[in-house]
Parts: sequence; C-alpha cells; structure tokens
Amino acid sequence: LEKDVKEGRFRQDLYYRLATFVVQLPPLRERPMDVEALAYAILEESSRQLGKQVKGFTDEAVNCMQAYDWPGNVRELQNEIKRMLVLGHEDYLGSDLISARILLAAPEESKSDLELLTGIEGSLKERVESLEARIL
Repeated sequence: LEKDVKEGRFRQDLYYRLATFVVQLPPLRERPMDVEALAYAILEESSRQLGKQVKGFTDEAVNCMQAYDWPGNVRELQNEIKRMLVLGHEDYLGSDLISARILLAAPEESKSDLELLTGIEGSLKERVESLEARIL
C-alpha cells in the first residue's frame, strides 16, 4: 500500500488509519515448517464445516505439503485440504489425495512408489512393470 500511496492510487490519510499495527508475514514458501501446524488448524476447521471426522494426515502427506512452494499461500493450502477432505474416506488423509501438481513438485524422497506411478508414461500395465523393475 505504501507504493500505492506514493503513486496517488491510495489515500494517504486512510493508509495511516489502517497502518496502526503493521504485521509483516513472509510467504508460506519461506516457512515450510509452519505448513504442518497450519494444515492441522485448517483441517480442524474444515472438518467441522464439512461434517467429516478425520484424525489427521499421514507423514507422507505432510512431507509432500512441506516440500511444495504454495504460490497461492494459505488460501491454496486451505483449498487443497478441503479437496482432500471431500475425496478422503479414511481416518488419515494420505498423499494419494494430494493434487498431482503438488505431488510432482515434491522431491523424490518424499514420494512413495505409488505416487511415482503418476510420473511414468504408458499404460497401467507398463507403469506397474516399471515400478516392479524399480523395486526389484
């Protein structure tokens, strides 16, 4: 807003009324360790709103969420968790419910072999054969 005040697009007097207590909060991508706590807070609130009984996330799901940059910040995290809640039917929301764009952005060590199937080209049979070859 300071830039808008200087450029005349925002009233200076209104800016100073609103700027009584300014909070600088870095984007979620700069604080990946906050993702888990935020995710659980969002899960609790969203579960209540949707009338779902969910205990939490699998470790794998948390790792994937922490590895993602969240360009849409907290709003994107909220949307992803609501999506997982709608799709999930287990006590714990797993990485199988996470959107492909988030899974694909996660480092290899945070992905399970089943998730890696999304990155393998070919038919289901070819994907399974490729996965079996990796495991063996």
